[in-house]
Amino acid sequence: MDIDDLDLISSREAAEIVGVNMQRLRVLVKHYEIPHKMLGRVRIFLKCDIEAFMKQRAEKLKHRK
Repeated sequence: MDIDDLDLISSREAAEIVGVNMQRLRVLVKHYEIPHKMLGRVRIFLKCDIEAFMKQRAEKLKHRK
């Protein structure tokens, strides 16, 4: 697998997809709800992990109703 195939995204992109601000994204990451990796001081995400988080989040909200 080539690194170009991984579809890596930045914190800002992840926050936009999740629909939260950067501060809330950091809280979600801190509580291990969103998988990520650190490259030095830069936090990166796999787009598929963000999409999986969103799907899981939608399921939790659906079951609350």
